[in-house]
Amino acid sequence: MRVGLIVVWFGKWPLWFPAFLQSCKFNPDIDWLLFTDCPAPPASSVENVKFIPFSTEQFNSLASDKLNHPINIKRPYKVCDFRPAYGVIFKDFLNEYDFWGYCDIDVIWGDISRFVTSEMLSKYSIITSKKDKIAGHFSLFRNTQEVNSIFKSYPGYIDVLTDEKNRWFDETLLTKHLHENVLGGADNDIEIYWEGLKFADWGQLERYTRGWKWENGKILDSRGKESLYAHFMTWKKLMKDIDFQYENPPNKFIITPLGIWSQRPLLVERITLVLIFLTRRPWRKIVMLLTGRDPAMS
Repeated sequence: MRVGLIVVWFGKWPLWFPAFLQSCKFNPDIDWLLFTDCPAPPASSVENVKFIPFSTEQFNSLASDKLNHPINIKRPYKVCDFRPAYGVIFKDFLNEYDFWGYCDIDVIWGDISRFVTSEMLSKYSIITSKKDKIAGHFSLFRNTQEVNSIFKSYPGYIDVLTDEKNRWFDETLLTKHLHENVLGGADNDIEIYWEGLKFADWGQLERYTRGWKWENGKILDSRGKESLYAHFMTWKKLMKDIDFQYENPPNKFIITPLGIWSQRPLLVERITLVLIFLTRRPWRKIVMLLTGRDPAMS
């Protein structure tokens, strides 16, 4: 079955984007559709990543047309609330896919097909990586009218989409709606995979700071245990270095709070990582200890 993951990204590519693309490349059976106002990076010839020029104005126009209601997002992050509606908004781009999904890009992918099997895709209409909750960083939806229209059954969904504030429709509200109003209905034949998939979320990464690497398409911890992906949400503002670019992607690298490296990091970076590892304290507290400032407030 063909799977297309949708990303809407405005602004500029993050520092770690070469590593993101390299991890996509090792999942050739999945396509990433990146709707963005950023130029395609030079020398980023990853066949299964498609860069689609797209502005906030184009998003507003397309969403207004497909949802039959005026849409006018003013902040890029607001697009997260529209994720449950991507199957409708981007319908014309999804004709060749059996499943579509949404995901984040503060992620390095492992071997997706090892965890999301063809048997799962055959059985379930919705697959989420979180246990009992729709995950904004990785969820899949069968590309059918019934599944694509689920968001419309949420009471007041237009109010959610037109509210200038973020309402977490892609995770919290959709999860609650599925549990309370969709599952178990007399006419419902939608099966959801709620069991959770093995991925390394930010909590695990902060507890075991030195233990994560990507190697030949796999995310591995310090014991060699494999995960679906590494989601480093709380490391984004602290990351300051990557030692490779699009034209020279490596076959392995380590993922740390300070950066992503295919070679041995500098001494000062290794010392900082050791301090974080020995204290097992969250990265924000470590930075405050070393610099006297909270990076989340900068």
